[in-house]
Amino acid sequence: MIIFKSYTLTFPIDCDDSNDGIGHVIYQYKDNIEQEDNKQIVIYGSKKLSDERKHTAEECDDSNMVADEQLSSKKVIKMSDLLLFKEFSKLNTMDEDVIDETCMNIRSLFETAKRKGEKTLLLNDQLLPFIKLGIQHPSDQVQLTTIRQIQDTLNTERLPTLKWLAVNELLISLIPLLKSTTSVASSIIALFKEITNNNQKQQQQDNQEEILNQLLSNKLVTTINQFFEQSKSNRDEEQSALLRVLDIVVLLVNYHPLTMTVQLGEPLKYLVVAAVSDPDTLVRLGYVELVSRLGDNIDVLKWIIEQTEFIDSLARLLWKQLEDYHTLGIHYVPSEANVSVATQEIKKHIKFCFSQRGKMKKQ
Repeated sequence: MIIFKSYTLTFPIDCDDSNDGIGHVIYQYKDNIEQEDNKQIVIYGSKKLSDERKHTAEECDDSNMVADEQLSSKKVIKMSDLLLFKEFSKLNTMDEDVIDETCMNIRSLFETAKRKGEKTLLLNDQLLPFIKLGIQHPSDQVQLTTIRQIQDTLNTERLPTLKWLAVNELLISLIPLLKSTTSVASSIIALFKEITNNNQKQQQQDNQEEILNQLLSNKLVTTINQFFEQSKSNRDEEQSALLRVLDIVVLLVNYHPLTMTVQLGEPLKYLVVAAVSDPDTLVRLGYVELVSRLGDNIDVLKWIIEQTEFIDSLARLLWKQLEDYHTLGIHYVPSEANVSVATQEIKKHIKFCFSQRGKMKKQ
């Protein structure tokens, strides 16, 4: 007997196949009690395979293969998950109307699952091809929807999401998208910010630290360095992308200063130098803002003092500004020698802070 389906119950699927055909049965257990007597059939069907179908079945695209594997696995899946697969499958298009509607439906399904306290399929292997498709999709709307679902899942299921990102090397595939729209790039930076959140770091268990080390791998660092070099060489056309990748460099360096100041040394030096030397005032302000965030970490500040001439360059810049003020009627202009003395005093003060920090650690 076939019953009316209930969306409050799960939908187990049994599948069968042979050389001649395929068949399926979708059913529910009454009151979700998994006993044979409680099994109630919702729908069933079968189909005989044509000769052509028998020979071409293996040529299905990735999305169809994922769906076939899900159906043949005989796992219990929820209707919301089936709908999620269906919506992601629609994204193989460039029709803007279809993309807008589908992205809205996907966000709605994730939000519904979140309200119900359900764990979505985002971290499952079955959905991984769709996530990769979303990241690589030419539509920024699809890219944005995919990245935001990753970030939302990271906020609610931090450890499994970090592990999932590390195993599948998804952060590496996000770096090229820093050339995308402002919304997409901002979402990527926000994702990195959440991953490198020091408050979260202090609450981590030992195994989380290991996963993060795997996530922030040499391969990721190499990709960041390569993207930085490409953006720098095309600076006139990719200034925004250059600022964005340097934003991520700052996040990683602040998170793990001893390692990242070495691995990301080149973009870090470029940032510090450009903050006082870039001819474009607005661009220089962006660099200065990033450098100011580096000042929050004393290990990074020490690296800046020892590895660059930032303080000297900054002092010369300030001296130049004072000269400019003199032309406006401000008559005090310090000599370059006085500026040099002031610079040395600043360095001595910073080094004194370092020494006091070392004593406090020993105590």
